[in-house]
Amino acid sequence: MAIGVSQFLLPNQLSSGGFTGIATIMYYFLKLPMGMTILLLNIPLFILSFVKKGKSFFIRGILGTVFLSMFLDILDKFPSLTRR
Repeated sequence: MAIGVSQFLLPNQLSSGGFTGIATIMYYFLKLPMGMTILLLNIPLFILSFVKKGKSFFIRGILGTVFLSMFLDILDKFPSLTRR
């Protein structure tokens, strides 16, 4: 997902849905790092998942979101594969 977003969606100024879409919009308008924005937007969902779904679900959610955010910020430094 991080490769698709950083190499296709961002260079072509496209947005997906959910928190990734909100983070994309904030990336362009406010120049906020996309990965960090996704992490911050997901904090309330992390808390809710721990309460409602338990520790295992919470840990898997944290790991997936942290890795997505980390790779989005890393791949943002590379030139895109698509050109406008």
